[in-house]
Amino acid sequence: MKEIKIWKVLLVWFFMPIVVAIIMEMLNISTNKTSEYSDVTFGFLMFLGILLVFIKIGKVNINLVKERYNDFEGKFNGREMIEVVITQILLSMGLSYLSTGFTAIFNVNKALAIVNDTSGNPSTLIQLILYIILIVVLAPVLEEIVFRRILFNRMSKRLSFFMAAIVSSIIFAIGHDIFGIAGAAAFGIACCLLYRKYENILASMTLHFINNLIAGIMLSYSYFMGTLHEQTETITSADIKYYFIAGGIVTAISLILFIRFVVRNINYIKSNNGYINSNIN
Repeated sequence: MKEIKIWKVLLVWFFMPIVVAIIMEMLNISTNKTSEYSDVTFGFLMFLGILLVFIKIGKVNINLVKERYNDFEGKFNGREMIEVVITQILLSMGLSYLSTGFTAIFNVNKALAIVNDTSGNPSTLIQLILYIILIVVLAPVLEEIVFRRILFNRMSKRLSFFMAAIVSSIIFAIGHDIFGIAGAAAFGIACCLLYRKYENILASMTLHFINNLIAGIMLSYSYFMGTLHEQTETITSADIKYYFIAGGIVTAISLILFIRFVVRNINYIKSNNGYINSNIN
């Protein structure tokens, strides 16, 4: 994949929402409709548009995809991928519980508002389909290209592996749910490690795909059961204790697994002083 400057990424990411909004408005005018498009539709079109632009700029073609796939197929370790996904799901869950508990101690209403925020969830079957495609297909591909292939790759030329992984992962996590930021940052670090280890962007994409697929299945289950938009009426002191106890236990276990994963692959991190060759795709 051809190198893409960070300023180009920022430029595309800034202007694409404007372009999508204009297109949506033009469709409303041409069809004499005044209906507002959902956040799901907007997000789907925005991610699709950005991805297509990066594929064009990066000169990604079928031959490159085949070459990367053949390379990754020979290195793929399914057991490792599943272990990392389970670790990241547990870590995200534990940190989310702890974040909810801490927030509820100082401001119960704010905690309730965050927990009950379902603005980005699909409301119709069509929206659900678009949402699943968005989080399971578009997000893993686009976010790995942007945050690992471009951002982390470039940072690794100036910083150590850990610093590049931490900084790029924090930036990656900012766009996630407020209670999921810490878990998303840890997930980003795991993606950086797999990208560095396999020297192939398909490694982190696969991890991202499996993780989001599980999330998509759970969300679909809630949608068809009619519980996707259920609201929590109150957070009691007993609930707060549960968040801290359950969150603390799950976080502790998952942190041990995560540290074990990092230590087990420490040689890959230290090799070449954490520098990622610009030719790695």
